[in-house]
Amino acid sequence: MKKRFFSVVSFLLLVTFSASALEWGGLVKNNTDVKTLDFEEYGISQDEELYIWGKVPFGKQSPFSLVGELVYKGIFDFDNNGLSTMENIIDVDIFKIAGNIEVGQASSINMSLGRFYVSDSTRKLFSQLIDGGQMTFSFPWIGLSFFGGFTGFINSHVTPMMEADGIVLKPNSILYSVNIPYLVGQAKIEFPYFMGNTLSLEALGFFDTRDFEISRYFGELSISGPLNNSVFYKFDTIVGFNNSLEFSNYTNLTYFSYPFSFMMINFGVEYASGKIGPLNPFYPVTSQVACSANSHPALSGVLIPNAAITISTGSFYTSIGGKFLFSWPDNTFTPSGGELSLMSQFNILSDIKVNISVDGYYDITGGGETNYSASLGTAISL
Repeated sequence: MKKRFFSVVSFLLLVTFSASALEWGGLVKNNTDVKTLDFEEYGISQDEELYIWGKVPFGKQSPFSLVGELVYKGIFDFDNNGLSTMENIIDVDIFKIAGNIEVGQASSINMSLGRFYVSDSTRKLFSQLIDGGQMTFSFPWIGLSFFGGFTGFINSHVTPMMEADGIVLKPNSILYSVNIPYLVGQAKIEFPYFMGNTLSLEALGFFDTRDFEISRYFGELSISGPLNNSVFYKFDTIVGFNNSLEFSNYTNLTYFSYPFSFMMINFGVEYASGKIGPLNPFYPVTSQVACSANSHPALSGVLIPNAAITISTGSFYTSIGGKFLFSWPDNTFTPSGGELSLMSQFNILSDIKVNISVDGYYDITGGGETNYSASLGTAISL
C-alpha cells in the first residue's frame, strides 16, 4: 500500500513539474529508535518518511515561484508490555508563492504567501509552519521583517503546539488534526553592525480565536558578536505577558569557540521562568523540550548549564554534548539530573547519509526517570 501511494504521488508531481520544466526533488528517511527507562521498560519506534518537493517559476524573468512540498510519515511503536501503535501522516507542509526582488546593491525584498516555515530570533518560542504572508527588507545597515497568519489549519501530528497553560495540544483524529487557532503577528528590526555586534528587537502576538482573553504577547532582544578572533557570544531574552499582565521570561547565553577550523566548542546556560516572585511559568508556543526527563517535557521552570564539542569534516560530523538540569518551578531550587548525548552523521555518498545517536539522562533525585535511547537512521536524496 505504501509503495503504491509513493508511486502515485511521485508520478503526479513529476508530471506536473516536468510539464513546466522545473525543479523537483525528494528525500527518503528511515529511523529506528530504541528507548529504555532505567533498563526496566523499553520501547521501539520505527519511522518511515517521504518528502517530495517542487518549484515552478512564473516565468524566465519573474523573481517569483510556486514552491510546494508533500510529506508522508509512517510511525510504528512497540513496547515490552505488548502495546503497539501505528500512525500514518500525510501533509502538505509547504505551499507558497515566494520571490526575492533586488532593489539595489546588497539590498533586497523577500516575499512569501501561503504555507511556509517561520521562526522567532531565538527559535525557542515560535518555530514552525504557518499559513499567511511574510515580507523581509534587507539593507546593508538595517533589516526589517513582518509576518502574519493563522495556525489553526497546521497539522498537529506534525507541528505540536502548546496552550497558554503549558498543555501540548494532542491530535484528535488520524492523518490530519487541526491545531491551536492563533492569529499571529510579528515585527522585527535588526541592526547587523551595532557597535561591532548584531542586534535585533522583535515583537510577537498570538491571538487565540477561541477566546481573545487568553491571548499571548512577547518581546525579544537578541545580540551576538565576537569577543576576539575565535570566540563569539549570543545572548537572547524573551519577556512574555498576557491580558492579565502576568509576565514570564526566557533567557539564554552561549559562548562559541573555534580552536581549529574543523572544531567548535560551545557552552552556556539557559533559563526559563517558573512561578517565582513576580514571574510566571514561561511556555513557548511551539512545543519545546528542556531535556529527556519525563517530568520536564516543557521548557519551563528550569536552569540548564550546557556544553558541547562539534567536529565537522567534508564527509563526517559528530557532536558530543552534556547538560545539567536544575528544577526551578517555584521558590524551590533543586538539582534534578544530567544528560549526555552523542550524535554522528556520515555522508556515505553525496546523496546518502547515515545518522547515529545515543542519549542518556541520569536522575539524581531518585524519581525513577533515568532513561537511555539509541537511534540509527538513513536519509537518501532523490
